[in-house]
Amino acid sequence: MFYSAAGRLADVEFYLTLEKNGIGFQKYINQLLAYAAPRGRLETVRFFLARGANPSVYVLVPEDRGVGQKAEYVGTPLIAAAAVDSAGPEVLTALLEAGADPNATDCLGRTALMHLDKRIQKEREKLEKVKTGTYEFTLHDKNDQEVAPGSEQWQEALQDQQQGALSRIKQYEARRAVLLQAGAK
Repeated sequence: MFYSAAGRLADVEFYLTLEKNGIGFQKYINQLLAYAAPRGRLETVRFFLARGANPSVYVLVPEDRGVGQKAEYVGTPLIAAAAVDSAGPEVLTALLEAGADPNATDCLGRTALMHLDKRIQKEREKLEKVKTGTYEFTLHDKNDQEVAPGSEQWQEALQDQQQGALSRIKQYEARRAVLLQAGAK
């Protein structure tokens, strides 16, 4: 019950209602913070922090390894937020302002900055492949028919891939700047 609501826009209202009705969630608050942070739910992150969630506690957090490939590992909410696409720099700032350690490592020895650097590298590699024509993907039309490489639809898809990679790099760089400003190494 608690996890399913932690990602919705109405999070704060949901938890305020629970609190008002005497239904406790305090013992889950750190895990809820770790769930909300990588989903980019800034107001929910602030809500949990204001109620005593520990931004540096080690919890089980999700890691996105690509389409359909999820894993879990032990890390902090800051590391979880840095390791995914959906958390913006504001979430990292809120966690850092609440005392999150910018140099904490996950169970594999990776910091939030290392996670971001890895994502930036992967996007730059993808961008280079798109630019040089070596990026391989299969494109299907609305009738699920494969689109021929070189066609107009194919070229549009390549442009979309390029714009997406550039946009993600920009997002990652903004989060990286927040971490560096906080003393991440």
